[in-house]
Amino acid sequence: MPAPTPKEFPLRHIAIEGPIGVGKTSLVGLLAKRFSGTQILEDVTNPFLADFYAGKKGAAFQAQIYFLLSRYRQQQEIAQIDLFRTTAQNVVAARGPVPLVHLANSGGVLAHPDSWFDMVRPGVMIYGAYPDPAVPRTVPLLPGLEWRSRVTFVKQVAAGETVGYGRIWTAPQDTWIATVPIGFGDGYSRQLSNRGRMLIGGRSYPIAGRVCMDQTMIDLGPQTDVAVGDDVVLVGRNGAEEITTTEIAELMGTIPYEVTCLITRRVARTFIS
Repeated sequence: MPAPTPKEFPLRHIAIEGPIGVGKTSLVGLLAKRFSGTQILEDVTNPFLADFYAGKKGAAFQAQIYFLLSRYRQQQEIAQIDLFRTTAQNVVAARGPVPLVHLANSGGVLAHPDSWFDMVRPGVMIYGAYPDPAVPRTVPLLPGLEWRSRVTFVKQVAAGETVGYGRIWTAPQDTWIATVPIGFGDGYSRQLSNRGRMLIGGRSYPIAGRVCMDQTMIDLGPQTDVAVGDDVVLVGRNGAEEITTTEIAELMGTIPYEVTCLITRRVARTFIS
């Protein structure tokens, strides 16, 4: 059966995810090659592309060309944008108009106006976080997420006593410990054990010991007025203090998007207009 010609079926969708990249050997590179010559739809050996060209995938997709910027390295990004633009132009020349051509994720929005095309797709910046420490801060962001809990228990611990699984925290002095009903079962990473902090009453308190599945303990110090029921801020501002997803990501050795994606379904969401 001969391969279909460019006009025999409508172009619906070309989906190219960020990690694939846009090098000469990538899927974008393959498309750029295919749509730059006369043999656009012939000798297709890739099974996915064969199905795509045969129209088996097209009807279910929206009419758009898109690709996620995979890296923030300036020269690579410019080359990616140029190749994507050329590929999109070749696709349109071969197949006709495509309603939406879009490339820019949060990194593209912030760093590359020439990548905006017909629309942009900001992701983590909607939460008020920058996607990467190296990305330019060209747009001032306000936090769009707060994560709060409440103190459920307060007890005094003597100097030398340990707190939490594995006994990795030892009280350096007589102190008070508060329990907060948030743990890695809620998406509050175990990597924050003995490293993270929480806010109560405008003050910052360090995590004491392991982050458990359902609760985390914090060190209130030798004197405290913190009581059961007090509001606790895990992400957000409290008085003059603030904890951001960027701060938490740095402690975890990851990116802010993972911090927000880890928050599980059992954490109640309240949307404030």
